[in-house]
Amino acid sequence: MTVLRAGSIERSFHHELPVSARRLGEWVLIRPVAEGNWTQLYQAQAASASPGSPPQYAVKTIRPECFDSSIAQRILAREVEVARMVTHPHIVPVLAWQLRHPPQYVVMPWLEGVSLRDLLRQRSPLPTAEALWLTRQIAEGLAALHAAGWIHADLKPENIIVNSDYHVTLIDLGFCVRQSEIQGRRRLIAGTLNYIAPEWWTMDGRPDARSDLFSLGVILYEMLCGRRPTNAKTLDELVALHRTWRLPAAQTVRGTLPRELVRLLRSLLARIPERRPHSATALIEALYPLEIEFFTDRDYSAALEHAGTNTVFSRHC
Repeated sequence: MTVLRAGSIERSFHHELPVSARRLGEWVLIRPVAEGNWTQLYQAQAASASPGSPPQYAVKTIRPECFDSSIAQRILAREVEVARMVTHPHIVPVLAWQLRHPPQYVVMPWLEGVSLRDLLRQRSPLPTAEALWLTRQIAEGLAALHAAGWIHADLKPENIIVNSDYHVTLIDLGFCVRQSEIQGRRRLIAGTLNYIAPEWWTMDGRPDARSDLFSLGVILYEMLCGRRPTNAKTLDELVALHRTWRLPAAQTVRGTLPRELVRLLRSLLARIPERRPHSATALIEALYPLEIEFFTDRDYSAALEHAGTNTVFSRHC
């Protein structure tokens, strides 16, 4: 998870844990996978599992030096709160948790596949048919979150999992916010540079579910064009870009895009939320005819083989 107000540190690990550190409640920690500002992620197995059975779970716990951190505690509690309210094929579930005392942790299924970020590193830009299918699945996950009153608030390729069947799962729900919470903490900017909607940082901005759609528009542009529409290094630079800069025409980067898709892309990336699709459901309806148009162009047989099938929960911190 990247938070503009706090920054991010993310490291991956692949060594075995010492035997003394392997047990956490009813779960056996197999190996550390990743570390963020406040949390650590482990590949794990149930203590009751047969010896030698493959690990099937991911356990996220607060780093020992952050046990007293209210932010770290909120991240885990929010993941549990959201997952208990939203059950959907495109939203990562939380299977178990312990939040009463240190070490707090949550347990999720171990997802096989690659992050969308890893897929784009190996194979970008994506064919239009694949980009549309992935976008629609992401929108379906967002629609489920929004229907339950949540905004993801940190949508980016690192938080999107693509398995070998090209099924999408949204992860990293610890910074989801309710619409009612935003009004009192609007100046507290959550999200990742170059993916956050302008209303998160403008003085009169009112983030809502359409803010997630802006982030999805950035992701769709990146899938289609092989690069983000902006590449700011700081929030000040991003603000300046949005004040003076026009969205690069997708046709100049990829001239084969149909006019309807370009129009949809521009609406998603509109600075003013009222000019975007009014909901994730409306976006899904707009994507269906485009998917049908490009359906025969789908060819995923080598996509994930080329990108690799590494487990992507290494980004889930």
